[in-house]
Amino acid sequence: MEVLFRIFTDFPLGIMLAELLFSYYYPKRSHFFLRVCLLIPFCIIYAVIANGAGSDSSGSLLLDRLLIITVMALTALWLYFCRICSLNELLFCIIAAYAVQNIHHNLSVNGRILIETLSGISLAPWMDAVLSVLLMVLVYSAAAFLLVPRLSDADISHVDRPRMLINGLFFLLMTVFFVPDLPETFSETRVLNFLYYLAADGLALFVLFGLLKESRQSKELMILEQLLHAEDRQRKTTKETIDIINMKCHDLKHQISLLRQGGNDEFVKEIENAVQIYDSSLKTGNETLDIILMEKLLHCEKHEIELTCIADGEKLNFMSSSDIYSLFGNALDNAIDSVSKEEDPEKRVISFQISARDHLLKMRVENYLEKELVLKDGLPVTTKDDKKYHGFGMMSIRHIVRKYGGEMSVSTDHHAFVLTILIPIEV
Repeated sequence: MEVLFRIFTDFPLGIMLAELLFSYYYPKRSHFFLRVCLLIPFCIIYAVIANGAGSDSSGSLLLDRLLIITVMALTALWLYFCRICSLNELLFCIIAAYAVQNIHHNLSVNGRILIETLSGISLAPWMDAVLSVLLMVLVYSAAAFLLVPRLSDADISHVDRPRMLINGLFFLLMTVFFVPDLPETFSETRVLNFLYYLAADGLALFVLFGLLKESRQSKELMILEQLLHAEDRQRKTTKETIDIINMKCHDLKHQISLLRQGGNDEFVKEIENAVQIYDSSLKTGNETLDIILMEKLLHCEKHEIELTCIADGEKLNFMSSSDIYSLFGNALDNAIDSVSKEEDPEKRVISFQISARDHLLKMRVENYLEKELVLKDGLPVTTKDDKKYHGFGMMSIRHIVRKYGGEMSVSTDHHAFVLTILIPIEV
């Protein structure tokens, strides 16, 4: 019976359950649940061996530590047997699982000793098992709500493996090899030891998820750079296209003047209106901005969107053409995408302004917004279904604004979405 109770208080069950928790988003191998069930005989065998060997303090301290490392290696093989994962994902999961299991273990041990010290009686094995299970539910539920959701869209394969490995080895040294063998009594030394363990576990998780966040930011930056290169190529293509259109419009004007002499004014007027749409007369003082506005005006004309523009493009000459194209192109694209969903033509209105005052360049894009705005990290959450590959437009805008030492903000005011950008400039 003691063997049965020991299963719930020993090391293997805790770390294997924690590994399952942190590998929640890893793909399952075939017959996943049958593979998972191997943890049962594994835990039973360990409990039988440990129960026959006696208490942890009866054996060699070094052998106890080596046994922990061996069990961790075996559970890692079991996890790889159950989940499809890379070496990085396996390493990440093992370190996080051991940290959480270690928190649970120390709460259980110190909780038992505290109860026995206060009550003056030793807990029966079944009571120790109940206490362990209750604390396991508490600790693992906290991990499930606070840590596991951060892995839902994480690409752990890009986490810096050497730094993650160093973190794991340092964590093992702190919690396995450099820990004194304490007496089974509640004392100030044991409290300090418990706080030491808690700090080590917290530090390991903090570093681990910090590496994950750093990896995510590096990946996002790489995607942004790829988008900027793609937008630069698109800008060049658009410029060439608009130049050709303007040349053709110039030639058509001469041909229209000849047609007018034929007397068919109504036909000539229809052609003139068609040509006028493509005849760019918008001059802001910045060629790249002119290209962007011409491109967006043509799109808005086609889709019955009213785009009003007041822009002092000369103030943008300190920015590179690719940054101008990406910054203002993304801002207008987001506004166009938003108002395009409105059925009422009167709501399909966009206001675009660029001005400079008091050493500050100010850009403001305003458009109608029916739905409530949801923000995350200061940016609107994309409403598109494929969130993994969308939402980079606003990130690209913020990246470029910060590149020039500026700041951006988004807000809603009476069904109006407002994007405001401020960048310091020299006048």
